[in-house]
Order: sequence, then C-alpha cells, then structure tokens
Amino acid sequence: MGQGLSALGHNMPYPEVENMADPDDANSWTCAACRLPIFSTPFVVDRSGGSNLLLHDQCSGESLPPELAGHPLHPRIPLILRHRRPEEHSSTTEEDYMRYYCKRCWSICGSKFYECPMGDDRECGFRLDLPCALPNTVLHRSHEHRLHVAKVHGLSIPSPISFICRACGKQHEESNNGRPQFEDARVKAYACTICDFWLHPDCALLPNAIVDTSCHEHPLLLRFSINTFNTSCNICTSKLMALGFYACVTCRYYVHIDCSVNSTRQRFQPVLVREAEFPNLLRLPMENEQASAMPRIMRTTTPNCHTHTHYSLGNTTSDDHTVSSRIGNSSSLTDHSSIDSLETIRVHEHPLIYHHDTHSDIIRVCNACAQIILPSDPFYSCADNNNNNTCKDFFLHSCCSSFPKTFSSFHIGYCSFTPKVATKPFTIFECMVCKHKTNGSAYYVEGREEKYMDVVCALMPHLITHGAHGKAHILQGRWVISEFNDYLMSLTCKCCLRDMNEYPITSYTCSNCRSFSIHPHCALLPDTVTHKFDRHPLKLITSSSRGGEEENGLCEICEKDIDWRKWHYGCEVCEQYFHANCIPCLDRLSKIKFGFEVSVGCHECPIACVRAVSVDGHLCGHCGENIRESDDIAFECSKCYFRMHEGCVQELMIKP
Repeated sequence: MGQGLSALGHNMPYPEVENMADPDDANSWTCAACRLPIFSTPFVVDRSGGSNLLLHDQCSGESLPPELAGHPLHPRIPLILRHRRPEEHSSTTEEDYMRYYCKRCWSICGSKFYECPMGDDRECGFRLDLPCALPNTVLHRSHEHRLHVAKVHGLSIPSPISFICRACGKQHEESNNGRPQFEDARVKAYACTICDFWLHPDCALLPNAIVDTSCHEHPLLLRFSINTFNTSCNICTSKLMALGFYACVTCRYYVHIDCSVNSTRQRFQPVLVREAEFPNLLRLPMENEQASAMPRIMRTTTPNCHTHTHYSLGNTTSDDHTVSSRIGNSSSLTDHSSIDSLETIRVHEHPLIYHHDTHSDIIRVCNACAQIILPSDPFYSCADNNNNNTCKDFFLHSCCSSFPKTFSSFHIGYCSFTPKVATKPFTIFECMVCKHKTNGSAYYVEGREEKYMDVVCALMPHLITHGAHGKAHILQGRWVISEFNDYLMSLTCKCCLRDMNEYPITSYTCSNCRSFSIHPHCALLPDTVTHKFDRHPLKLITSSSRGGEEENGLCEICEKDIDWRKWHYGCEVCEQYFHANCIPCLDRLSKIKFGFEVSVGCHECPIACVRAVSVDGHLCGHCGENIRESDDIAFECSKCYFRMHEGCVQELMIKP
C-alpha cells in the first residue's frame, strides 16, 4: 500500500497548524473539503471568497497535489484538483448532486475534489471526492497515530466485512444492530495502519462527558486507557476490557461505553467536557465592570490552598460564639457558618453584620478587594457604621470575609505569603503584579523588597480559560523570571502587546499551544463596560478584521491613536473606540475605593479621597500649589470647597 500512496503524491509534509477547537465542538465540525469530522486533527480556516471554511491540514493549501497522474481508478488521464464555488458548499439540490457526486461512492463531493479534464458525462466526467481519491487520515484522541478512513469504496484501506472496535470492544458487522447511524454511512471505520487499531465511527463521535441522571452526581469523562487495573463497570459489574470507558472525575465510578449507549433511555445525558473536567474553573472575561471576579476566584482558589489557616476580617472570640444584634436578614460574622472552626485573627475592631436579600438598589464597594458589591450579593458591614466613625463605609463581599493566612502561589513559585491588611484607611500601595494602586487588603511578599499584592492578583487561580482563546484551552499561570525561563520572557501579551518581561512576575500561557499568553490583569478586563460618552455598552474587542494598512483610530477620551492590534473597547453602532486604560473603571486607579474620609489639622471638616482629575486646577488649601490630574489622588471637602494634595494630607493627617 505504501508504494501506491507514494505514487499518488500525497506524502507532502502537513502545514504547521494546530487544533484549537473546543472538544465539545470538534466532533460536530467537519472539513469542508473531505466532509469528514475535524476530531483532533490540526485544521485551518479558509476565509477566501468571504467564507469561513474549516479544512484539515492535509486538505488545505499546498497539501493537496494539483493533479493525480496514474490514479488506479483512472490511470489513463491525470485527474485535476477542482474547487466548488463557496455558495455551492451547502447546496444539496438534485442538480448539484448530479454535478458534484463522486463516481466511486456516490456521495456528493466537498469543496475540493478531483475530476477528469475531459468534460462532463458526455465525454468522461469521472470525479472522486477526497477520501476516495487520496488516503485521508484524521487524528482522534483515542489513538496516538493518524487514522486512515475505511470507506465502503474508498482507497485508503480495504473495507472489512467485520472488525472489533478497540474503543467499545464490540465486533461490528455490516448492520448497525440498532446503534445510531453515523451521518456518512460510507465510513465504516477509522484504522491505524501502523498498529492493529480499529475505531467505529459511532464510537469516534461519542460525547466527551456524560452524567448518570439516575444514581451518580459527578460527571463521567470519556477515557481511553489500556490500564484499567481490573476495574469493573458499575452498571453491569463486568470488567472493563476495552480501551474506552467513562470514568468519574471524583470517585471510582466506571461505565462501559456499550452500557452508556444501550442503557435506559435518558439515563445518561451529555454535558460539556470543560464543565465536567474543571467545574470551578475561572472563565474569563467577566460579563461587565460590575461583575466582581472575587466570588469566582475564591471558589477556585480556596479549596486548593495549602493551609486551613485564614484571616477573618471580623471580630471574634476564641470559641466563635460572639453574637451581634441582627438587622433584617442579617447575622453576625462570628455566627456565620462560612468560618466555623477556622483560626482567625482580629484585624477589625468592630463586629461585622452579615446581610442578604436586602432588596435595595445601592451599589457598594468591598473594602478588601475594592470591587463592586451588587445589590443582589450577600455582604458584611461594620456593626458600628452608624456612629459616624471611620468604619461608616466599611463593606465586604461575603467571600472576602476570610482569606488564607499563608499559601503557595504560582506568582513566585512555592513560597509563602503573609497577608498585610491596612491598619489605617489611608494606606495606598502599588500591587507588584498589576502595577495598579489600591487601598484594599494586601498580601505581603517576604524577601521581595517589601512588596505587596492586592488580594485579587494574589489569589488568582493557577488555571483559567478566556473567551478570546479556545474555550477548552486551559491557560496556565507561570512565574516569569528571566533566569529561570527565557521562553516565557520572550512572549508578548495578546492584550497589550507588551513583552512579558515588562511585568516580570506572572503570565498565563496556553497549555495546548504556544500561540496565546496574557497578563493576569489583562485577562480580567470585562467583556462590556459602560461610559458616559456612549449610550451603548462598550464591547471588548480582542481581534480586528481591519486591514493592516488602515490608519489607527482615535480614543474618544485621550484623543490618541488606538493600535487596532491591541485589545480595546468600542461601540460599532456609534463607531467610537476607547483605550482600555482610559476608561475610569479599568485604569490604574480603579482598585482604589475612593470616598473614604480623613481628618487634617488645617481643616475642621473631614476631607474625602477623590480622583485628582475631579479637582484639577484647584489650589491646595495647605501649600497653595495647583492640583494636577497627574497627581492621581487628592482630597476634598465638598461642603467647604476645600482641596488638598495627597502628600499634604499625609503630612497633616490626624490619626484616628
């Protein structure tokens, strides 16, 4: 067989492409040229002619020979590679069938086929689809080698009368014995010519994950393994003898493929594999600027912490039975089950009250993570917040009520962190990961020149996914330090196009391919934001279809050029575009909870922290110099029209 294939000229190297398809989609996607499933085969997207056609690597570009000379099915005249017009690819009319059907298997050809140049049926009109003309192969996750397609009348390998499928262990005959039909019944099997491996097309299309709706709560993943360790099926109690089976991701629960297919109707239901493998995986981007990432981060990070010692941001006693007064649907933090049996430390001088189902429209900001608390979110408030003290605006997400005291993070390998919580409201620091200023809670990183991380960056999980990349491709957090990893230092962030060595701490890179890397703070950009300059939500634009020669656009805020290659926000309706870092809820001051008040010796009223841009040009009430937008932070008494520089406030602030 090898000489015959070589004679057909199909021994060209495959182009260097990857398969970034979601496994939940790859079974249903088909190659436009050969009409076979994509599976795990590398593929490209052909956008010529205004279409988006998926093509196997072997069916794209220069991989197909322009002609087949001496083809065993048509030896006298070379067959010429032909292309169907894009508008005809999905046509199934009788006229198109008669024009494009394969003379070998009698099925309609894909977007590419081979044809005799002698004209239509009045001359020769001999025509072959790609699987009948060439030895088509596909990659399937059940086997390490490429699998040839065994068709009823195909060329790749002889069509057997019967064979044993290695996935389910069953012998398959000409009849399907009631099993669901593959959409192209001409494909009898996928087979490896290197080793004795046969795969039935129905088994090739099995769902990647299922749930047993009758008696098992965890998802079952489709596995292919020769090591089953004398394991038995939990349905029929027989041993697992075949290569393929369904296995629970949590416990020792196994099901034969055949038992899952032939079980009671509706017992086994397919689910998304990405949801089954990583049920608590942080999936980005967040919906909008009001959706806090912290609840999802804590769900993914806290179970994996290397310690059970937490900081509580509330007032507790040693026996955890302190009770505060109840307010509506409220209870004291120390009475709440979320921190039972956890070692706590007093970091706030007043008890905290738990609130839920408040039915209010007030939007609060969390003092720990400096992110929005939606009215529907459960939260904590300071029990003493009505006494006009420094805690009158103290709120916490319920998930931010306790943090790991120490833990290991991918940010600096396997070192320990110690939380550093501000002891006064005017402690603003720069996060060592995102370079943003914040006055939220912090983690102190020992041995790194007294640097701090805000809790969002510190607790970012090791694994995430992002909608701008393959839905099922896992992005893995890595520590980017040049002396340890030159490769990571050479990467460029897909969002901001900056080299990773400009933020030499962390990076998320794809574990499936080398084509995607992103900074953690870039990954946290929300999918949509609102801005007063546009009545429509602004959409995060992660890729541009604009031609490379088109001039850059202008940001509506700073009026500077926007590089279309960088992620930015825009409204396609109004044709307005914005730099991400020009939008206030996303800029480098967005992690500061403004509005907190301090007292200074030169003014009798408390003064509130504000963005310097809001008092730009006004004189400082202490030094008499102008306050500039570049100062970032300033203080103001709106009642008395009194303003001060940040530095002057630090000099004259009266400690509470």
